[in-house]
Amino acid sequence: MEIFRLSEGDGYAIYVIGVHDDGDVVGITNEEFESTVDTIKSMAHQLENTRIVSIGKRTVDSRDNRVVAEVHLSQKMPLPQTELRIAVLGDHGAGKSTVLGCITYNEEDDGRGKARLNLMRHQHELESGRTSSITLTAIGYSADGHVQNYANNRSAEDIYQRSQRVVTFIDTCGHTKHLKTTARALTGYTPHAFCVVIPADVAN
Repeated sequence: MEIFRLSEGDGYAIYVIGVHDDGDVVGITNEEFESTVDTIKSMAHQLENTRIVSIGKRTVDSRDNRVVAEVHLSQKMPLPQTELRIAVLGDHGAGKSTVLGCITYNEEDDGRGKARLNLMRHQHELESGRTSSITLTAIGYSADGHVQNYANNRSAEDIYQRSQRVVTFIDTCGHTKHLKTTARALTGYTPHAFCVVIPADVAN
């Protein structure tokens, strides 16, 4: 089940079973119907505040006992989110992307920049180890206080969907070569706060 179907329907979705994408009614057996409904129930259970409202079924071929069905799902839309945007600044090599990789993916760094790979999007960034673009990453908190990050969610959409409060981190470029890119991020994303990362081995 894809979350965007419920999002597009403002928290309501209808799944038609036994009908091809082109509208051809073929039907499925009762065993296939029961298995499909069980799968939808299981997937709905994994989404917060989602339930099956109704199931309508009718026979389309009495000889083979094939049926078609409609499964109606409803999701109680979450309360309006509270978002805090934090821009992360610092010199190149200071560890900005590494820190964010550890926080938002809930994993430790190996001392050689493994965690920062989670935030890098371009091949030249992976090769040089330097961020040349702006990356947004997030961590959220559900209504009951549970942490939502990339360790237990597949995408940023999942984090925003399951969180009542969200902290969005803006990972900026540290090299002076990309100063204009960082400046555009600071003016375009209007952060609420700033976090300056200073490496531990910096000279006093």
